[in-house]
Amino acid sequence: MRANRNHAARRPADQATSAATAQAASASGLPQRFHIAEVAESFGVRPRTVRSWIEKGLLEREKIGNSVFIRADQIEAMLLQSRRPKE
Repeated sequence: MRANRNHAARRPADQATSAATAQAASASGLPQRFHIAEVAESFGVRPRTVRSWIEKGLLEREKIGNSVFIRADQIEAMLLQSRRPKE
Protein backbone atom coordinates (compact mmCIF):
# COMPACT_ATOMS: atom_id res chain seq x y z
CA MET A 1 0.00 0.00 0.00
CA ARG A 2 1.37 3.42 -0.96
CA ALA A 3 1.77 6.19 1.56
CA ASN A 4 -0.59 9.12 1.23
CA ARG A 5 1.44 12.02 -0.13
CA ASN A 6 -1.34 14.57 0.16
CA HIS A 7 0.10 17.59 1.99
CA ALA A 8 -3.33 18.63 3.23
CA ALA A 9 -3.63 15.36 5.16
CA ARG A 10 -0.49 15.83 7.27
CA ARG A 11 -0.15 14.05 10.55
CA PRO A 12 0.03 16.15 13.73
CA ALA A 13 3.69 15.20 14.17
CA ASP A 14 4.45 16.64 10.71
CA GLN A 15 2.72 19.90 11.63
CA ALA A 16 4.66 20.11 14.89
CA THR A 17 7.90 19.56 12.99
CA SER A 18 6.95 22.31 10.52
CA ALA A 19 6.22 24.70 13.39
CA ALA A 20 9.53 23.88 15.08
CA THR A 21 11.39 24.39 11.81
CA ALA A 22 9.65 27.74 11.28
CA GLN A 23 10.63 28.90 14.77
CA ALA A 24 14.23 27.84 14.25
CA ALA A 25 14.36 29.63 10.89
CA SER A 26 13.00 32.88 12.30
CA ALA A 27 15.37 32.69 15.29
CA SER A 28 18.38 32.20 13.03
CA GLY A 29 17.42 35.08 10.73
CA LEU A 30 16.71 32.81 7.75
CA PRO A 31 13.60 33.56 5.71
CA GLN A 32 10.63 31.40 6.60
CA ARG A 33 9.33 29.34 3.67
CA PHE A 34 5.99 27.63 3.10
CA HIS A 35 4.85 24.99 0.62
CA ILE A 36 2.11 26.04 -1.77
CA ALA A 37 -0.34 23.72 0.03
CA GLU A 38 0.43 25.44 3.36
CA VAL A 39 -0.19 28.88 1.89
CA ALA A 40 -3.43 27.67 0.29
CA GLU A 41 -4.63 26.18 3.57
CA SER A 42 -3.84 29.40 5.45
CA PHE A 43 -5.87 31.49 3.01
CA GLY A 44 -8.67 28.94 2.63
CA VAL A 45 -8.10 28.51 -1.10
CA ARG A 46 -6.94 25.68 -3.34
CA PRO A 47 -3.26 25.24 -4.25
CA ARG A 48 -4.18 26.10 -7.85
CA THR A 49 -5.23 29.57 -6.68
CA VAL A 50 -1.82 30.12 -5.07
CA ARG A 51 -0.15 29.00 -8.32
CA SER A 52 -2.36 31.51 -10.14
CA TRP A 53 -1.13 34.27 -7.81
CA ILE A 54 2.43 33.25 -8.72
CA GLU A 55 1.64 33.33 -12.46
CA LYS A 56 0.05 36.81 -12.08
CA GLY A 57 3.15 38.09 -10.29
CA LEU A 58 1.38 38.61 -6.96
CA LEU A 59 3.74 36.14 -5.25
CA GLU A 60 7.28 35.08 -6.03
CA ARG A 61 8.29 31.47 -5.66
CA GLU A 62 11.54 29.80 -4.71
CA LYS A 63 12.37 26.43 -6.14
CA ILE A 64 14.70 24.25 -4.13
CA GLY A 65 15.25 20.93 -5.85
CA ASN A 66 11.81 19.75 -6.92
CA SER A 67 10.00 21.68 -4.20
CA VAL A 68 8.37 25.08 -4.61
CA PHE A 69 8.24 27.47 -1.66
CA ILE A 70 6.79 30.87 -0.90
CA ARG A 71 8.74 33.08 1.53
CA ALA A 72 6.88 34.75 4.39
CA ASP A 73 8.07 38.19 3.27
CA GLN A 74 6.49 37.59 -0.16
CA ILE A 75 3.16 36.81 1.48
CA GLU A 76 3.41 40.00 3.57
CA ALA A 77 4.23 42.04 0.47
CA MET A 78 1.21 40.63 -1.37
CA LEU A 79 -1.06 41.44 1.58
CA LEU A 80 0.30 44.99 1.87
CA GLN A 81 -0.12 45.51 -1.88
CA SER A 82 -3.76 44.42 -1.69
CA ARG A 83 -4.46 46.88 1.16
CA ARG A 84 -3.18 49.93 -0.71
CA PRO A 85 -5.91 52.28 -1.90
CA LYS A 86 -6.35 52.26 -5.65
CA GLU A 87 -5.42 55.47 -7.39
